[in-house]
Amino acid sequence: LTSQKMIYGVDEDHVYDPQTYMAHYEAYNARIIDYFKFRPDDLLVLNVARADAMQQLCRFLGIEFRNQKFPHANKTATAGRRA
Repeated sequence: LTSQKMIYGVDEDHVYDPQTYMAHYEAYNARIIDYFKFRPDDLLVLNVARADAMQQLCRFLGIEFRNQKFPHANKTATAGRRA
């Protein structure tokens, strides 16, 4: 058995099916959120594109927010451009 078959349940005909992997990703995230549903202070779901993301992270970690920004490695010259 290939790892794709074991993890995602796909055969060779569906190995490149994006819907299969998206469904797995969404189900995995739902299980994580469900696991922490009674411990909301132990999980941070963070959208780093939001302007207040660093402030949320600092609050979650219990450290002072000093208007720092997220570091961004490998940033493309054109914002929003996808390869």
